[in-house]
Amino acid sequence: MTQEKPGTQDPIAKIEEFISEMNRERDALTAKIEAEFERRRAEALAQTRGKKNVRGSATQILLPRLDVLRKATIAGTPITQQKEALEAAGVYVSYNSLRKFIQKYLAPEYREFLANSRTTGMPLDQGEAPLSELEQAEIDAFLSGKKPVPTPAKEKSTEHLATQTSTRAAPAKSIRKLKEKADAIDYDEFRE
Repeated sequence: MTQEKPGTQDPIAKIEEFISEMNRERDALTAKIEAEFERRRAEALAQTRGKKNVRGSATQILLPRLDVLRKATIAGTPITQQKEALEAAGVYVSYNSLRKFIQKYLAPEYREFLANSRTTGMPLDQGEAPLSELEQAEIDAFLSGKKPVPTPAKEKSTEHLATQTSTRAAPAKSIRKLKEKADAIDYDEFRE
């Protein structure tokens, strides 16, 4: 039999000891993470008065902070930064809940200071050309429910055809019709 040197262990025993040490560290870290999650859950439940993730819970949390959110929105602070500031103060709401809250309760401020054409669904008025009298009359007639005002033949414009951005080619039949209409225009009227 061979005799082991003092202070040396079997390699398998070393590996088993190492594995058990790693398992203890893993268990300690897991317990620490679970304790942090439990602390945050308890804190969030205290804020929502026991109503977690129920309809209106974010509104209950945010309504008392309406003036602060209004000032931040007027200052043009992005919603992401407002959410981070709320979290730093211990108020936890989702980005989506905060955005919807601001859009509902601070609608004028949101439209003026934070919204863009993507979020509102309509283009912002940035130096657009004013409406012609004919266009304005058509809009007014539509809004009032009246029949549209007939347009005189010489005032019809083909500008809208030039500004269309379509990747699909126009059918040959419509191209022929456009050419016929263009040929029928008396350009001498416009040269005066």
